[in-house]
Amino acid sequence: MRHYFCLISICLGSHFCCALPVLNPWEYALLTHPSSCFLLDSWSGFSLRAGVLGDYVSDRKLEVSAFSVPSDIYQTSLSTYQGLLTLNWCERFEIYAGLGSTQLELFTPASSFNYQFTGVLQNITLLFTAFSRNNYPIFDPNGLMSVSSISAFSYTLGGSGVICSFKNLALSASGSYFYTNPPIAEVVLPTTIQNNAISSFVEEFSGDSPTVAPSVVYLPNSSFKYQEWQTDLCLAYAIYISRSLKAVPFAAIEWSGVFATFANALVSSTPPSPLTVDGSTPLFGENAFTATLYNLRQQRNFGFTIGTSFVGKDRFAAGVEWRFINETAFCVDLNMSF
Repeated sequence: MRHYFCLISICLGSHFCCALPVLNPWEYALLTHPSSCFLLDSWSGFSLRAGVLGDYVSDRKLEVSAFSVPSDIYQTSLSTYQGLLTLNWCERFEIYAGLGSTQLELFTPASSFNYQFTGVLQNITLLFTAFSRNNYPIFDPNGLMSVSSISAFSYTLGGSGVICSFKNLALSASGSYFYTNPPIAEVVLPTTIQNNAISSFVEEFSGDSPTVAPSVVYLPNSSFKYQEWQTDLCLAYAIYISRSLKAVPFAAIEWSGVFATFANALVSSTPPSPLTVDGSTPLFGENAFTATLYNLRQQRNFGFTIGTSFVGKDRFAAGVEWRFINETAFCVDLNMSF
């Protein structure tokens, strides 16, 4: 019993263990023993399973929730590291919990967060005044900005069960909830770009060219609160490879939602003015930029999953899966029953 306790403690506490932000809710070991155990007065039908699960989301489909600034987020990636503990009853119903850590990163055009120039333009010469009248862009509101977090605590809660089964075919349903709130490590804002018109003007009159320099803003008191829920239906089929090994391919449809909260944090940056004339005269008196980190929500609620699990007779199981439409993700898992 002691070595069981040690193994579970390692799985739950290790940073190198992985788990899905939306955990794979279909435990294919449910098909291992198709017995009719439905007596609540006996503990013989309960089993405990500990495991690790690695989830790598390359793109979670999110959008800005502010109606005044409708915009899709270009890319949201998540890497979650957890250990998983599952209580199973009669190989048909179970509840599970995962503990670990998560890191998030977001890339999107700066216009998604109302990125704008807030500096003061100094019309030092008549020529610069002419440029001001022509409204030539001196910064790129559609330049790529990024928001990244540090790795922080996350947890998952869920349950699943087999609705019906026929021979080696089974239909299951599940629901799960994921939560994390990692601090924001940094926000990278695009700043001045080398516009062709401005570049030609400066080269003609001074021989210098505008420079490009992104601004890194640190927000030590801000965090990226991320919550996700999911319900699904899964169809799985057990294929007997040998007497001690089964392959269980599966396909599932899911309905999910995401609430990502920045509390509408305001990001501001005042880098040195990169555009100069003769290397000394600034075009701007104050080269300042701002962006508002609006809260985010799910862009697409519907998705589907395909994958395969391998169930061994000696109580070990492993699997892989891919998720599409509402996200692009890949997952691997390893479990052991007691």
